[in-house]
Amino acid sequence: MRLSIHKPAPSEIQAFLDRQRGRSFSYAHVGASRGTPPAGWVVDHNRACLGHGRTAWEAARTAIRSWRMFGLDWIRIKVPPK
Repeated sequence: MRLSIHKPAPSEIQAFLDRQRGRSFSYAHVGASRGTPPAGWVVDHNRACLGHGRTAWEAARTAIRSWRMFGLDWIRIKVPPK
């Protein structure tokens, strides 16, 4: 991860992504949240009702797909092309 006090140029973003491509994860338990967690892990389940019906579903789906949960002025999310 790299923190910057200025908005990086597209070339800086691409250079960072190129350096990360092919690297392994920095932790041993990759995928552990898909099944029974390793011994000592604490599983924290929380739920909150955000609405009901199709309108609420579509609004939530749109927010997630546009990464609005990171809607802070000083954060930018760069999603690499598929």
